[in-house]
Amino acid sequence: MNVCSKVEIDGKVISLANTEHKLKKNIEDKLNHEGFRVVAVAYKKMDKNKKSYNINDEKDLVLLGFLAFLDPPKDTAQKTILNYIN
Repeated sequence: MNVCSKVEIDGKVISLANTEHKLKKNIEDKLNHEGFRVVAVAYKKMDKNKKSYNINDEKDLVLLGFLAFLDPPKDTAQKTILNYIN
């Protein structure tokens, strides 16, 4: 999320510049709180002839959305937690 400067909605790309960081993470945080593991999906148009990429290329991405995976606790979670706190 920190590397996204725009969002694509219904085929239109709009700026996230005036959007507070807290607001940008609201959906991700809500899904995480509900037990989902969340991956943001974003893209950036790049020169197709570029030969190598580095960390500086990982900015000004366009957010497409999120992938959310249900990650329920394992059957052994309670035992593990109890062992940890005892």
